[in-house]
Amino acid sequence: MNKNITFPSYFNQNPNFRSLYIGSEQFVNYTHGLDYIKNIQLDIKLTFLVYVIKGQARFMGPDGVWEVDEGKAALLRKGGYIMSESLSPLDGRFKAFLFFLSDDLVREFCIEKGITQSSINGETECVHFIEVGDMMNIYLNSVMLMLDSEITKKPDSDLIKVKAKELLHHLYLQDTTGEIESIFAHSWDSADSKLKQVVLQNYCNKISIDQLAFLSGMSVSNFKRRFEKLYNTSPGKWIKEKRLEKSKFELTKTDKTIHEISDSIGFSSQSHFIQAFKAKFNVTPLQFHKQLHS
Repeated sequence: MNKNITFPSYFNQNPNFRSLYIGSEQFVNYTHGLDYIKNIQLDIKLTFLVYVIKGQARFMGPDGVWEVDEGKAALLRKGGYIMSESLSPLDGRFKAFLFFLSDDLVREFCIEKGITQSSINGETECVHFIEVGDMMNIYLNSVMLMLDSEITKKPDSDLIKVKAKELLHHLYLQDTTGEIESIFAHSWDSADSKLKQVVLQNYCNKISIDQLAFLSGMSVSNFKRRFEKLYNTSPGKWIKEKRLEKSKFELTKTDKTIHEISDSIGFSSQSHFIQAFKAKFNVTPLQFHKQLHS
C-alpha cells in the first residue's frame, strides 16, 4: 500500500476487495494480513463509518487520536488522517467493513431532518464512536451477508441506496449529543454547497433553471457551468433523472395515484411523466405498479 491513500477511490483501483457501490455510495469488505499498514496518510473524501471485526484501527486527526478495537464502530468526518492498523493476534488478519456515504445522500438526509450548517458544533471531534446495539448489529450483519454473497458481481443500485440511507437513520436515531448531526452537517462545507442545497430542495418543484440560478445567487450561465462541473450533466437532465428516481420510490413505497405522483415530483403533465417513465424504465408507471403487486 502506498504512503498516501485516498478513500474510497483506492478500492475502485483495487478490485481484490469485495465491495458494493453505486455512484459514491460504497460498502467494502476490507480484509488483509499486511503488517506494514503504519502511519498511512489517508485522505477520506466522504462521510465514513468503519466497523472493525478483527484487529485494531488507529486514526490520528487534527484534534486527537482514536483507536477502534474489535467489535467497535466509529463514524469519521471527511478529511485527512494518519492511519495505522494492527492485525488480530489470533489469526494475523485485519478485517473491517467500511461504509462510504456520498455528500449528496447525506445532504438529502439533512434536508429531510432539518439539519443545516448551523448544526455544526465547533467542538465536535472528527471521530465519533458508534454504539453497536441490537438494531445496529442486525443492520451490519445484513450488509456483511451482502458483501459475502454473489450480489457483489451484479450490484443492485436501488438496494445499495436503500441500505445506505438505512445506515443514516440508524446513526441519527442514536445521536444523543448532536455530534453525529454535526458530522452530517459538514457535508455542506464545499464552495458549491449552496447550489447543491438549492437543487436538492427544489428538484421536485415546478421551477425553472432561471429560478434555480437566482436562488443559488448566480447568473444562469454561471449556474449551468458550475452545475455541469459538479454533476457531469446538464441541470435539465439531472432534474429529470432525480424526478424519475423519486417516482419509482413513490410507486414502490406509497399508495399515491399516478396523477398525485406526477404532480408531486414536478412534471408539467401526467402524460409527460408517463412518457418519460417509460423511456427510462421500459414500462409505464401503471405497468410497473402492477408488476410490484402481481
